Amino acid sequence: MKINSTFTAAKWADSMKIWEKNTSSLEEIILGVYKSIPSFNTHYNYFRKSPSKNELDKYITLNTDSILAFTFLLQSDHYFYDQYFDSYIFSSILKSSSTLDERAYKMLFSALISNYTNDINLYDLGLDELYKESIKRFNKLFEPLEKCGLLSKYPITNFKEFCKKKNTTPIETIRKFNITIAPNSKLVREVTKSLIIDEINSTDFSFFSELSENIVKQNMFNWEEDGTELFGHTIIRSVLNKFSKVDIHESWVNLILNQASDPRTAKNSKLYLKWWSRIDDKLISRFVQVISHGDILIFLNALSDFAKHGDKEMARMFDSRKRLLVGLSLQNLINESRLFLPLSVIEYLKKERPGLNLDFVGILNGSYGKSLIYLKAGNTHIIEGSHNCKIRMYKDKLVREDLLDSKIKQWEYDQLTVGMEKRHYIKFLEEPFAKAHDKNGKWKIQAITFLKKSLEFKPEQLMTEKEISSFRYG
Repeated sequence: MKINSTFTAAKWADSMKIWEKNTSSLEEIILGVYKSIPSFNTHYNYFRKSPSKNELDKYITLNTDSILAFTFLLQSDHYFYDQYFDSYIFSSILKSSSTLDERAYKMLFSALISNYTNDINLYDLGLDELYKESIKRFNKLFEPLEKCGLLSKYPITNFKEFCKKKNTTPIETIRKFNITIAPNSKLVREVTKSLIIDEINSTDFSFFSELSENIVKQNMFNWEEDGTELFGHTIIRSVLNKFSKVDIHESWVNLILNQASDPRTAKNSKLYLKWWSRIDDKLISRFVQVISHGDILIFLNALSDFAKHGDKEMARMFDSRKRLLVGLSLQNLINESRLFLPLSVIEYLKKERPGLNLDFVGILNGSYGKSLIYLKAGNTHIIEGSHNCKIRMYKDKLVREDLLDSKIKQWEYDQLTVGMEKRHYIKFLEEPFAKAHDKNGKWKIQAITFLKKSLEFKPEQLMTEKEISSFRYG
């Protein structure tokens, strides 16, 4: 796998849980110690009553010893920070800077840094005087913050690069500097998100990656972004923009399917509205191509099982049938697909592959164990079946236009095979392509000839070596 060697995300889940527990415990201990101080307890309880900003400003001005309790709340409660942080309130703190001790300064800076959401720094916030005063009085306290980039012009970007260079997580880096910042702080979230996107951009999606599992473990899809979007939207776009082929490892396909659902399902469903309604149609179409390739592989597994246990002639024909479907897909010619499986096969897949999304699968009745797959390649509609089912292809027109209707779950085998073939002729007075998979391979050459009428592709990628030889020299 092509992964950035300077950063490993696999340890995040465990380290986040441990650090979150330790941070929470530490804050409770600190709060317990501070609350034993009568003045702290009095000020802490006052701030917890949510006074107005004007009242709070007057209170801090008159009670300079309240700044410790105020900075503790700013550092430990980002809701409190959002409610009270502005230059007006902080100007009151600056006026009292000569009376601030090291603890208050440390918590004040911890509060500021914890709430970074982008490359807005202390100078942009109008707090450069606070920074200069702090460096002058407690230089050693802030050396680590400067070293890792948190006091620079681009704190999020530089801190992220520092973590990558040191091959460590944001939480571990901060912990080494003896700075208390909650793992759910805005800073940690923003840096972690940026690291995730960097790793996605350097990932080879052909292979399994622990990153996909860590995204699920930390519920990253539901992390908040600016505005009305979630981090999951960013993940989906980043992953789909990197897909350069359809042969993607199922861990990445399942990540999106299980978190955001199958985009081929009803567009008025909650999950579709939550996720796919915000994703560009081109990216959705690209993902449908990818999951269609997965449908082909599932279908071929069913066909392979039959070939192994069926007659020898069917086993010999399996590779030829496989090369046709996979060859079309690998040339990005399959736009849409749907599986139609008997209930016994669906139950088997649920048991053997519990992570597999089967929401879009049609339940096939009356098939006696046979499976079908519908594929749309350009304007050509293909219905291929397992066992000794014929391959049928329809150009442009299709009698049943509802094959991709996710609301229709129950289907009849005859309805999609012989029945559709007959109705097509009655309605359009046109014979569809319908050929049995004969052992001499003529069906393959006839199928390629039919497909070439409307599609451009490399025929050799649809054929076995033996068929290539026969096609050229036969």
